[in-house]
Amino acid sequence: MLADLADGAAVNAMVQGVDAIVHLGGYSESQTLAADMPPRPDGFYGVSKAFGEDLSRFYFDRYSIETACLTTPVLGHSIIFGMSNNAVTWWNNEQARHVG
Repeated sequence: MLADLADGAAVNAMVQGVDAIVHLGGYSESQTLAADMPPRPDGFYGVSKAFGEDLSRFYFDRYSIETACLTTPVLGHSIIFGMSNNAVTWWNNEQARHVG
């Protein structure tokens, strides 16, 4: 279903009955990024994502609480780059191989 994300009614219609949303939008970059690199957010979305990743690590390190995952039984704390299987990418997802 295609819709303008600024159209609230269309977005609400798209997510009726949906359990999870995986956002794969982005743009090309010249440097390969790894999950263990320090975050360098370039906007408020990136700041909120970095905060969520740090909060996830805090709860795992302090209380052994894993973050949510749809199909992996043992996740621990994992930062995972959501992307399609492209030959050319600027993310290194080696630390997420255990997810499958």
